Amino acid sequence: MSNKGRDTFAVKALFVGTVAVVALAIIVAVWSSSFNTSPKVKVPTPKMPSPNAYDNYTAAAYMLNQEQDIKNAYDALIRAPGSGQQVYPVPANKILVADNASALMELRRGFNHDYWNPPLRSFSTLLPQYSKFRALARLLALEGRTKADKGDWKGAMDSYLDAMRMGRDIPRGGSLLAICLGISIQRIGRREACRAADHLTGDEAKEAAKRMEDITARRIAFADMLREEKWYMQSSLVEMFQRPRWREEFSPAHSGGGLQVKMKRLHSNLLGLTYNKSRIMSSYTDYMDSAIAASNTPYARFSEPPRPKDNIADIMACFCKNYLFVAVKTETQNALLTVTLALRAYHSDHGRYPNSLSELAPVYIKKIPNDQFALNSPLRYKRVGGKYTLYSVGPDGKDNGGKAINDPKGNAILRGLPKAERRYSVQMKSKGDIVAGVNNN
Repeated sequence: MSNKGRDTFAVKALFVGTVAVVALAIIVAVWSSSFNTSPKVKVPTPKMPSPNAYDNYTAAAYMLNQEQDIKNAYDALIRAPGSGQQVYPVPANKILVADNASALMELRRGFNHDYWNPPLRSFSTLLPQYSKFRALARLLALEGRTKADKGDWKGAMDSYLDAMRMGRDIPRGGSLLAICLGISIQRIGRREACRAADHLTGDEAKEAAKRMEDITARRIAFADMLREEKWYMQSSLVEMFQRPRWREEFSPAHSGGGLQVKMKRLHSNLLGLTYNKSRIMSSYTDYMDSAIAASNTPYARFSEPPRPKDNIADIMACFCKNYLFVAVKTETQNALLTVTLALRAYHSDHGRYPNSLSELAPVYIKKIPNDQFALNSPLRYKRVGGKYTLYSVGPDGKDNGGKAINDPKGNAILRGLPKAERRYSVQMKSKGDIVAGVNNN
């Protein structure tokens, strides 16, 4: 090849190389822009009520004394007799209640105001008051039991319904974590209220039933709760995307040495290069929007939307039906308690139970609650002689004639409760009916 030919080849090679470098740079720039441009989302900031009961509840929570003793005393309260474990004596419970009188007073001051959680918009936001809220509910249960021990069943019911009111408020404006906490607190109050119902006079039961209706009316639609969860996760993702090494936070952490561990770490880092901010956000948002729309249908017709195709969005997205089930179960058990109280009041006035639930409204309760596990149907009721069976068809959607859910193996998740209660706990796959006075958890 002549010198001229070699020079021409060199020029062409240089040109091709330059074009390749420029093309690669453009590809990298496009990739970087596509994968690293932070998505824009519209997340509203709600207007807080003023005054806000949230401030009273939080202040009361931080006024608590002997929080661990409250937990121990409550655990002893619900423990099965004969367990051999420590049982706190009644005088000790009275002392705990007396030492926390100021906290209870501040909590009840909040009942005069509307409640709304400050918007949760960051993964880094800590919520230490939530564990203290649960302690307040346990304290109310202890207060109620000390009143019951003195024969003051109305006062005891007031304490239990105060716990119910608190648990009803806490999900308002909160994420799914707040929903779970509120449901847990309602369970604390409802468990004791179910035990106290048969000790009330007719007028006391009627008053308690109407208060339960007022508490129930404070319900926030499940779709609104999911919407708040979506905004929380969207805001938190946008915040995380601003961090230079955000992909590593989503990658599995590996420690130690060895070729296998190093290969896993390399694979994890390479996988992180495929994480696309916009794709993660849109995949998560599409799933949540579908879940929100689906949650407006009755539980019996609810269908979990397909999981997000993006792996990260799939990790971030909740399994909505699990949360919906717990929410519907809570509504059902609250409704059963409300009607149980109304039946108690009716029996006190008439010396018998009604032939049908329709006789309770509007004197004893305003309206007969619908069965949340059925389609357009009220709670089931059967009167047999001087007794009755009040029930919901339960999560299987089948009317079993009032045959209660009964799992002899019990539910390990509720290990803090006596086994006799765990066996009647209601789970998503339970077969049978939710019967008032039996399936209270």
